[in-house]
Amino acid sequence: MNRFCSLLVGVAVLLGTAPGCGSGRPKLGTVTGMVRFAEKPIAVGTIIVEVPGKRPSSGKILDGVIRDVTTYDIGDGVPVGVARVAVHAYSPSPDKKAETIETDATGQVGKPDKSGYMGVTESLIPLRYNHPESSGLTVRIEPGENTIALDLQP
Repeated sequence: MNRFCSLLVGVAVLLGTAPGCGSGRPKLGTVTGMVRFAEKPIAVGTIIVEVPGKRPSSGKILDGVIRDVTTYDIGDGVPVGVARVAVHAYSPSPDKKAETIETDATGQVGKPDKSGYMGVTESLIPLRYNHPESSGLTVRIEPGENTIALDLQP
């Protein structure tokens, strides 16, 4: 019996360290930085980062600072590679504080109430920045920490 248990443990160790084992997730790099529009920090918004062929990532923008960029787990970062970037910036409604506006992994803003109201009044930047394909924004994500600066123009 001991020999059988030893064999099972040995096989388990080999399988656990074999190439290709693990989470199957790509290497990620964390992202922080600033986003400005017309030389002013974006007060409230969302950043979406897409590396072709990888799962998209999204994060929050508060007072111009990029926070909690997430692909799988909050703040885990962005897949390594050259990424296209989209930015959403909104004017919060008077009944919501900027810190309470939430986004999901696709950049959807807020949580709608029963009428579908999202608590956001208008985009504060040109709509071309809302899509990675049309924004013209790209960044290179490396393993480890990445600090990016995005200066959007009218």
